[in-house]
Amino acid sequence: MNKYKNKLTTIFCALVITFGGFALAQGPPAVDTVASSVTEAANLDAVSNEDLAIWYSIYRGSYLYGTKFNFDGSTDFGKVFSKQVKVRDTLLPSKTDKLKGVINGVFKKYEELPFDDNSKNKFLEECDSVARGLRAAID
Repeated sequence: MNKYKNKLTTIFCALVITFGGFALAQGPPAVDTVASSVTEAANLDAVSNEDLAIWYSIYRGSYLYGTKFNFDGSTDFGKVFSKQVKVRDTLLPSKTDKLKGVINGVFKKYEELPFDDNSKNKFLEECDSVARGLRAAID
């Protein structure tokens, strides 16, 4: 019995040494700078929770539009943005300065990017980050 226990202990130690070092090499988790900057801007603008929920629904909705419906009916990011504007104008969240500037800064580059799978995936990641930043700003 001791023979098997010693072998198991040796194998366990080898696994810990092998994979434990790998886990430490990964470092701390990455900070989502987009979400952090959105949260900070929303707090600086003192946006109400109700309006933050509206802003959140716009960007979470954009994320779902891309992931669940594969941007149905859109052939470029301009069409995606016009759909966002239509939703925003219907829901009428409060006007903001800093929050609007941060969010527009995140998505400005998509006006020039091709509407390919790589750009769509990056766009979806950033929609998700913006939504998470807005969610974090809600008290």
